[in-house]
Order: sequence, then C-alpha cells, then structure tokens
Amino acid sequence: MRTRNLKLRTSKDWDLWISIVRVKATGYDVWHLIDPSKSTKPAMLPKPERPKLTFPDDIDEASRANILAHHKLLLEIYRIEYADWHEQRDEITNIFDHIFDTLSFNNLLYITTIEVHPWNILRALQQKLGPLDYARALELERELENFQISRKCNEAALVPTVLSKGAGGRT
Repeated sequence: MRTRNLKLRTSKDWDLWISIVRVKATGYDVWHLIDPSKSTKPAMLPKPERPKLTFPDDIDEASRANILAHHKLLLEIYRIEYADWHEQRDEITNIFDHIFDTLSFNNLLYITTIEVHPWNILRALQQKLGPLDYARALELERELENFQISRKCNEAALVPTVLSKGAGGRT
C-alpha cells in the first residue's frame, strides 16, 4: 500500500497516519524536530551566515596572509554548516509534502491560522484528531447525527410505501 493513499480524515486514522509520518521523519532524521509529543517546539538548525572577508586599511603582508588563511577556514566551516542546514531543510520539506498530500481537505481548516512549521501542524492535528476522548466524542456525535439523518430519510421513503400498501388492503 502506498502511504500517500492513507488520508488523515478522522481520529480513527490518527494512529496509523502519525506512525507513517514518524517512520518517514525518522528515515529523514528529523523526527526529533517535529515530534508532536514534545511540549515545546524543537529548534531547527539556523541558516548559517557566509563569513565576510575584510582587511584593515593599514595591514602588512604577513597579517593579510593570516587573515586570508583564517577566512578560508571559516568558509570551509560555513560550507559544512550550510550543507547540513540545506539537507535538513530539504528533509523537512519532504515531510511537509507528505503531511499535506495525506491530509483530507476538511482537516486543512485546523492548520490555516498557525505558524508554518511541521511541529505546529502536527500538534494542531493531534489536538483535533489525536487519540483524545474529546476528538473521539466529536466523531461519535457526527456519526450519530449522520445515522439519525439517514434513518429519517429511510423512514420518510418508507411512509408512502406503507400507506399505499395499507390503502390497497382496505379497499
């Protein structure tokens, strides 16, 4: 089964859906950054700043060479940090894509007003659809309402049939 076929529609889907998100995020090594069970939003790697090379106006050649060598080391560190930051950003983007691809349209309403970060999104969804008594109670209320509406429609459809059979039997 392709995991994109499993949509998060109701609280019944939550456990399996979040398990798939967890497996994917663990594979990308970012679950620790989006785990909705954490009480505070985990910090992501900050985007590194490229080091700037500046020389004082009155500098001798030896000092200039030292500053240049130091700058080359800073650039190498920057390249490594930037690669790590970029990789994490791409992995988080992959998880974002999975979350949005597998979220039912109705559940988008729960995340329209929150800060765009996977942890915020998962926390909001967990609060609305997670294995909480409140979420399950809301779902059962909706099912009961749908059942009652369906039952009334079926009863209304049966009334003309019963009346026509009853009227036919009297004459």
